[in-house]
Amino acid sequence: MSTHEPAGGPAPLMSLDDVAAYVGLGKRWLYEQVRSGRLPAMLIARTYRFRLSDVERFLDDFRVTPGSGPS
Repeated sequence: MSTHEPAGGPAPLMSLDDVAAYVGLGKRWLYEQVRSGRLPAMLIARTYRFRLSDVERFLDDFRVTPGSGPS
């Protein structure tokens, strides 16, 4: 079980608004990431839903280590 899931079951799904607020980025950019396949999402009743664990894994792809950033 993921550390992000409560003991009683899976964590609730996040809306696009939730994800935008969580990461501090615009919804349009997030839509582009979903459409390109970079950000995993589920389309439920014509609304995107996200797992927190998927969002955090997506964000890890942008992690910068010393010496790996722009010159």
